Amino acid sequence: MLEAVSATELAYALLVVFFACTVFSAMGFGIGIVGLPFLFLMFDPATSIILLNVMALPVVILVVIRNREHLRPREIVPIVLAGIIGALIGGWVLAMLDIAEYKDIFGIAVLLVIIALTVGGMFKMPFRMPRASILGPVCGFLVGLFITGIGVGGPLLVLFFLSQGWGRQGTRASMALYFIFMGTALIVGYGLNDLYTPARTTLLLASIVPAVLAALLGDRIAKSLTDVVWRRAVIVLVLASSAFALATKLLNVVPA
Repeated sequence: MLEAVSATELAYALLVVFFACTVFSAMGFGIGIVGLPFLFLMFDPATSIILLNVMALPVVILVVIRNREHLRPREIVPIVLAGIIGALIGGWVLAMLDIAEYKDIFGIAVLLVIIALTVGGMFKMPFRMPRASILGPVCGFLVGLFITGIGVGGPLLVLFFLSQGWGRQGTRASMALYFIFMGTALIVGYGLNDLYTPARTTLLLASIVPAVLAALLGDRIAKSLTDVVWRRAVIVLVLASSAFALATKLLNVVPA
C-alpha cells in the first residue's frame, strides 16, 4: 500500500490521469486499459485502480452535461438499472465463489466474444441488433457483471450503442450516464472499506484539475471528428484493449 507520495510520483500520476481521461472523454470508455498499465509501473494495483475509477466520475459528469441533448433517457434508464443489478450480483457471486481460475477463463471467453463482434462488424458498422429493447438491458446487466467480476466489459456496451446508430455523441453521453451510477457505487464502496489512505487522498485531490481539463479536451476532440472517423477509432480501441486484456488473462491462466 502506498504510504506517501513523492513529487516525482505525483507528477507522473497527473500526466497519466490527464492522458487516460482525455481518451475516456473522447471515446466514452478506455480509461482503465489506457491508464492502468502506466500506473502499475509506479503504484500498487489498488492505488492505481482507485485513482482512475474515482477520476472517471468528474469526466463522465462533464460529458453528460455537455452532451445532455444527445441522451436517450427512455432507452438508457433500463440499461443503467440492469447494470446496477448486474454489478451487485456479480460482486456477490464472484466474491462468494472466489475461484481465480473460473474468473480468468470466464474473462477470456468474454473477451473473445467482444473481439469477434468487433471484427465481424468492422466493415459494416453500425450493424443493427434485433429486439434492442431486450438486448439493451441484457448488455447493461452483463457489463455490470463483467466489470465487477473481471474488470472488463465496457466495449460490449459501446458496440451495442453503435449497433443502434446512436453516433459518437449519443454513445459517449449514454456511456457516461451509465458510468456515473457505476462510478458512484464504486466510490462509496471504497469509503466503506477504508481505502482512502492519506497518500491516495493526496493523489485524488491533485488529480481533479487534470481530469476536468482532460474531460474538456476530450469533448473538444470528439466533436471535431466525423462519425465515421470516431467509429473507426472506437473499433481500434476496442480491439487493442480487448487484445491487451486477453493477453493478460492468458498469462494468468497458462502456467509458466
